[in-house]
Amino acid sequence: MNTFEIDNKRYTESILKTLSESKNRINNEGAKEILSSLLMYETLKKYKEHQKPMNLLLYGKSGSGKTFLVEQLLKSIEKKYIFTDMKLYSDVGYQGKDVISIFEDFLANENYNLESVENGIIVFDEFDKIQTKETNMKDITGLSIQHSLLKIMDGTTLNLPNKSGKRTMGSHININTSNMTFIFIGAFSYLEDYHNLHQKLASNGFTVELINRFSNIIKIKELDKNDIMKFLNINNSQSPFHYYIQMFSDNDCEIIFNDFVKTCEIVIEKGLKIDNSLRGIEYYINSMFYPIIIDVLNSKIRCIYVDREKIVF
Repeated sequence: MNTFEIDNKRYTESILKTLSESKNRINNEGAKEILSSLLMYETLKKYKEHQKPMNLLLYGKSGSGKTFLVEQLLKSIEKKYIFTDMKLYSDVGYQGKDVISIFEDFLANENYNLESVENGIIVFDEFDKIQTKETNMKDITGLSIQHSLLKIMDGTTLNLPNKSGKRTMGSHININTSNMTFIFIGAFSYLEDYHNLHQKLASNGFTVELINRFSNIIKIKELDKNDIMKFLNINNSQSPFHYYIQMFSDNDCEIIFNDFVKTCEIVIEKGLKIDNSLRGIEYYINSMFYPIIIDVLNSKIRCIYVDREKIVF
């Protein structure tokens, strides 16, 4: 069994393992759909003579945890990945980054390991921001970017300048996108349900050619309080509280909550005011613990008490 087959086997096994654990995650239905799509694509590779990339579109209301969910899932599977924000992109030659530059960034991140990149995953966040303006289908910041994406979504070979400093790789590096996975994330507020998805996307500034490239379109449901409480639970390995309990414990410091439920309720209320998403909640929790991290790491604090959202030691 060659290196690629071994890596592919590990990847498939990691998806199955993560899939079996999805019941413990927030947005578990969305997680199952994403993982099932990735698994199906990996399985079909064995039977298709001419492989094309897997192109997934995820949509859901702002604050539904789309990006966070994908981040957590990708951390759990054996595959290299990179995130990029579509708000940063423009047509080649105009202000902003062009689509091809994400592959240069990916190569650099992976120390120019071509195999890792050619079998990796690129996540395009804020994808809904590249829709063309309804009155102008020649909009540079929309239509041209969509056209740039078509080739890589179909499977193509990109010829990029070699910036690695490794002379053995030549002056240029060829990247084949045929075995890659592309995940596109956006709010798409006008997509309330699965009815007439293609028609709604087309009438809101996305070309039919681009829409037809999506292998699957997945809706991520809006988070409710129970979802967020499940996320914050100290037994959930993805919870920021779990992270701080573990880190402090490794430095011989115990965290005691006087009323954990009340602390969570306050954190949710104040965190969502910072940013209407799980990130806002994370930001707020970080702001609680950051001021004492240095003292904990220096073994100056052995026990802290969390009273509502205040820390006492």
